Amino acid sequence: MSTPSLKRKQSDSITPPQDQRSIRRRFRSASMSDLPKSCDTNAVATEVDHQPNDPDSNISNIDTGSDLLSVSNVSELITNTLSHDQFVSSLVSKLVPILTPVLSNALSPMLSAAVNAAVESATKPLEEKIRDQGAQIDAYEQRIGYLMSENEKMFNRIAQLEEDTEELEQYGRRNSLRFHNVELPPDSDSTDAAVISICSEKLDVSISDDDIFRSHPVGKPNRHGRRQIICRFRNWKVKNAIYSAKKKLKGDQSRIFVTEDLTHYRQRIVSDLVLKKRSGRIHSFWTNDGRIFVKLAERGRKHLVRSNEDLEDLIDRPSIDDDAAYED
Repeated sequence: MSTPSLKRKQSDSITPPQDQRSIRRRFRSASMSDLPKSCDTNAVATEVDHQPNDPDSNISNIDTGSDLLSVSNVSELITNTLSHDQFVSSLVSKLVPILTPVLSNALSPMLSAAVNAAVESATKPLEEKIRDQGAQIDAYEQRIGYLMSENEKMFNRIAQLEEDTEELEQYGRRNSLRFHNVELPPDSDSTDAAVISICSEKLDVSISDDDIFRSHPVGKPNRHGRRQIICRFRNWKVKNAIYSAKKKLKGDQSRIFVTEDLTHYRQRIVSDLVLKKRSGRIHSFWTNDGRIFVKLAERGRKHLVRSNEDLEDLIDRPSIDDDAAYED
């Protein structure tokens, strides 16, 4: 009978776990301001330190100490710590060497990809434009090549046409002669009589008015008042007979001389030959039926000259082949 009574006493002395947790919550919720002023906090701390070694009691004490360090105090502590320049400098100096390779390894692929994408986006239109321009340049080069080829053909054709035209012009002058240094009366317009007189008196060639197709003075009188007369004969035989006798005028006091009626192009060649003869670069030159012949030496061969280029080539290379020389 005594056993149940003992059990009840033991159960009354044991505090249920829920009551213990309630006590701890009430203890934690109590603030230091609620303690009496006469309460000695050191005594309280001593009392707490001398409490029995109860696990639940120790846990309660730890939780109570954590609540005393409020969140605002921790935030203020962190803020104050970070506001010190020395701490920040030290932190930066330690973090930079650590974070630099990490950030570099992490960001390099991203930056490289971004740069490549930007460059490709910027250069792609330029590359397309360059390709288009390259295609246009190729087309223009082909066109220019074709035009240059056609231009060269046209140039050669024009040169040939000019040469043919000049030949035809000279052929049209084949029956004409020029009489230089002819003295004419001021009031006389009859050049036919002057030509007939020169032919009969100085060249020993007898002609009549019927042999002359037309004659007229050319240019202005020279300083001696003498004129140049151009005369077209009715046939080549009369013209050739007079021109063949022109050597008889050599040394004549009247200084009259006879030349063929040449085109402007051939007259320029003859003018150049006059200068070269005076300078001793050639020995002599003459014309026959509009053709120009040159001798470099007295006993040298005669050479046909059709242009100034032929003349320069002949002078620069006097040992010209026989095939290049012209023989009647």
